[in-house]
Order: sequence, then C-alpha cells, then structure tokens
Amino acid sequence: MTLRQFRKQHGYTLKDISIETGCSIASISRYETNQADMPDELIEKIKNIYGVDIENQTKWYISKKKMEQELKPLLERITNLLATIDVLEKENKELKSKLESIRNIVK
Repeated sequence: MTLRQFRKQHGYTLKDISIETGCSIASISRYETNQADMPDELIEKIKNIYGVDIENQTKWYISKKKMEQELKPLLERITNLLATIDVLEKENKELKSKLESIRNIVK
C-alpha cells in the first residue's frame, strides 16, 4: 500500500495531513509520490495521526537517506576489502617475480 492509498483509506485529505503536521501540501504530495524523502520527524507525526505504525503498513517508508545510512558501513567494508585485494595482488606479483629470479639463479 502506498502512503497516498493509506491516507485515503483513513479518510484524510492532503490538507488534513498538512494542518496536522505543519507540513505543506506540496511537500506531502512529493513524499507520497517518492519525489522526496520524508524526514523521520514527519514519519513520527503521521504515525501519531493514523494511530498505527505506518512503516509496517506501507512500502514507501525506506527512504534513500535511510538506505544510504544502512549501506554506508557495508560499502566502506567492501571498499576496504577491494583495497586489500589490490595490495595482495601486487604483493603476489612481486613474490612471483622474486620466485622466478630465484629459479633462474638455481638453474
């Protein structure tokens, strides 16, 4: 269910939500159509208006901002691992070169 469907199902207009939250009608419309990320404070206000946990009732609630915050540590870890792989590959090439030199000396 989208935020707009949820609002309409509960009998609220954009104006109603605007008045209750202090947020402009245009902003609420942008949130409903995923053109902007809804601030956490507004999510809390809307939860209180509807009297339910809208995060469990709608698909829209995971904003790009929240996802980025959750993914940031994972992306940093991946970046670090890739850097480690690069170092190991370089060291591997150097060791192969040294090994080849040793083989040539032993021959």
